[in-house]
Amino acid sequence: MRSSIGLVVYKFFSMQRHSTGSSRRYLRRNGVPYSANAVVTEYFDRVTESNGDSWLIVKTIVDDPQYLAQPFITSTHFKKQADASSWNPTPCRAR
Repeated sequence: MRSSIGLVVYKFFSMQRHSTGSSRRYLRRNGVPYSANAVVTEYFDRVTESNGDSWLIVKTIVDDPQYLAQPFITSTHFKKQADASSWNPTPCRAR
């Protein structure tokens, strides 16, 4: 299967999560709300490309006819690092 960026996808794994009945909240900090009747569907896809790169792609779809004229869709991509050499956590500081 050829991906949109032109690389050949080597392996593909997908999982779906469907949520309903959450309390009224906001989609973004700018105040766009969604109601308690909203349906949230999340797709978790793990893709390994032919060059060995491994990605976790999280796609979230919020469908709420009360506040949204169309589904609100976001996608976040995480690339797996080969090792922990770039991982350098630091403790949090309270101000």
